[in-house]
Amino acid sequence: MSLLPWVLAGLAAAQPVAEGDTDVPEPEVPSVEAVQSAPVEEDVDFTVIVTSRERLLRAREMVLEQARAAGYVREVRRDGRTILRHDDPWKGELVLHDDGELEFKRQPVRFEPVLGKGPAAWITCVIPLLCLRAGGQTVGKRKLGHDRRAALAAVMPEVRDYTDAIADYAIDAKVDELPDQLAALWERGVPLDDGPRLESWEARREALFRFWDSRTDTEWGARVQAAIASFVRAEVQTGPHPYTAEELDRFDRERRSLRPFDVVRRAPPPDPELDP
Repeated sequence: MSLLPWVLAGLAAAQPVAEGDTDVPEPEVPSVEAVQSAPVEEDVDFTVIVTSRERLLRAREMVLEQARAAGYVREVRRDGRTILRHDDPWKGELVLHDDGELEFKRQPVRFEPVLGKGPAAWITCVIPLLCLRAGGQTVGKRKLGHDRRAALAAVMPEVRDYTDAIADYAIDAKVDELPDQLAALWERGVPLDDGPRLESWEARREALFRFWDSRTDTEWGARVQAAIASFVRAEVQTGPHPYTAEELDRFDRERRSLRPFDVVRRAPPPDPELDP
């Protein structure tokens, strides 16, 4: 029986690993839209955004370091994801997406020199069958499942840190838009979502509260609410159309949030040097 059909099929399915594949470029930083319902943070400026981006890239690098320590040392950058392959094809590959998703998969059939690296090593592939590595396709489900559990356990703590860093970056990026959106709502009646312009000051105060109350009772939701409350204290409560005591009492009764709608301006503490 001729081996030629098998060799040709293997070559068609093989994914050569070029020398350039090991130079993994820096991933694109996830867009704000990539993180659903990402909250925003108060008083974030360019410095904070840069810091959170550095934390994101550092967290990603920690994932890669842990994967390398577990033997997944071959890195291929492709279509918004980093593929980490074990030197032993039967131990599968980890696929780290830029949005933090992690997958474990079988390795594809690889076509590469068995001995050595570089152009000279490809001479051994004059006989193609010698350079076909199909171990990833032949490993049994039980063995692959064991390797999957071991690989994921090795990197999962770092992956969780990475996804948290992605969310923090999205928060810091999105917060740049929030002050302008709140100001547009308060000053011109531009709604925060689709809908007609809010003409009355009462409707605008109501919209600010409803947006505040729609945030989740999480750490990130608290940061959003703090930013909204800060805007209300600084812009609404100091102007000619502040919340009335009756409105605040009603909102406190109606709120779904576990936190109070704390927008009452407080006098600064007395200066002991001025008020002995």
